[in-house]
Amino acid sequence: MKWGVTLLDPSTQPSVAALIEDGKVNGAFAGRPLAYQSGNVMKVVVLMTDGQHVNQEPRLSNAVKTGDSDIWATGSATDTNRSWSVRLSNGTYYWKRDGTGGHSGPDTTIVTRSCTVEQVCTRTRNGSCTRWQDQQVCTDTPSTVTAHRLSYPDLWHQARVGWVSGLYSSAGVSGRYSSWVSTLDPTVKNERTRQICDAARAQGITVYSVAFEGRGRRSGAAAILREHDRPLLRDRRTADPHRLPLHRKPHHPAEADAMIRSLLDRLRLRLACESGSATVEFVIAVPVILSVVFSGFESGMLLSRKVLLDRALDMTVRELRLSQIENPTPDLVREHICARNTWVKDCLNVLRLELAPIATTGTWALPTAAPECINRAAEINPPDAFTLGAENELMLVRVCVVVDPLFPRLGLGLYLPKDPSGGVRLISTSAFVNEPRRTNPES
Repeated sequence: MKWGVTLLDPSTQPSVAALIEDGKVNGAFAGRPLAYQSGNVMKVVVLMTDGQHVNQEPRLSNAVKTGDSDIWATGSATDTNRSWSVRLSNGTYYWKRDGTGGHSGPDTTIVTRSCTVEQVCTRTRNGSCTRWQDQQVCTDTPSTVTAHRLSYPDLWHQARVGWVSGLYSSAGVSGRYSSWVSTLDPTVKNERTRQICDAARAQGITVYSVAFEGRGRRSGAAAILREHDRPLLRDRRTADPHRLPLHRKPHHPAEADAMIRSLLDRLRLRLACESGSATVEFVIAVPVILSVVFSGFESGMLLSRKVLLDRALDMTVRELRLSQIENPTPDLVREHICARNTWVKDCLNVLRLELAPIATTGTWALPTAAPECINRAAEINPPDAFTLGAENELMLVRVCVVVDPLFPRLGLGLYLPKDPSGGVRLISTSAFVNEPRRTNPES
């Protein structure tokens, strides 16, 4: 209850701002918690309780919550090999490592143990070993490090209260645990709960309670909360309108879940106006759906252009191989390819051609660099690398076409690699062997 009301208290705004700055809380919570009774704001606490306070809850004394402790330690909390020291009231230090006291300063030595397995003779006969056994041999290596004093928050973060009190007991100091840890009487807890509920009601906070596994209708916390939540959980089956079913115990987790859902249905903590909620879903979902649809169109169009480019190149290569193109030049070969590839806009000016022989001796090395493409942003492009080759020579032909994506700023088109002009490069490769050229066209 205390922490629930604290999370609604506007005085915790600096703490929330610090958590936002550290990246632990979303920035949408800036300026929260809002001021009490500010505008269209309703603050509600929903408390699940069994209706009883118990006295087994240990509480740490305020005296050991802040400030520096008398515990010194080497290394950090993640180190497994550390030396601990206790500064006693007479100014001397007790070292946990060797269990000795009376030292003038904290322990700054850590011992690192390294172990190896060696074979040791365990039985001899007539001067010869008849049985060998693996035995672990360890060596301790001391080293000097720095010890630092722990604050109480750091100490309780790194060690349990019982372990620290045991450390004091080893140093000859007893009774630390009982002086640090205490329990509260249930009547004190009841009074504190009543004060918290009264303070919450005074600030306009609505308090609802879910009675869960209660053991009596008049037990401490139940009686207190009954004063504040009776408009919600009154038992309509009884003559007393202020009686709550705090004794009821759900027999199955599903029943408990149904009780909580019923409570939330009663609360109806909804926004004052829900108009436009469908628009929010539309705005979120439609761009994603359109992106998928347009990406499908984009990929289909690119695949079609690539298939048609491969087909046009193969048909042109067949003509080159059979010497059906007389006196082939880069421009003439480009015209034959573009005539068969009408899907590419301005094909003659965006297609670049490479034709070169491949050495068939040695390593049969192929070009490792990507083929050059037309740079539409440049005024002048270098000429095509075009070598016809000799008869029976293996030839490699590569073609690069620059096309514009259908949707350059949506879906797949947004992530395609593009040249400086915003175009996408389609590359097609083929190879052929030059047939013997005919000397007489009529033969």
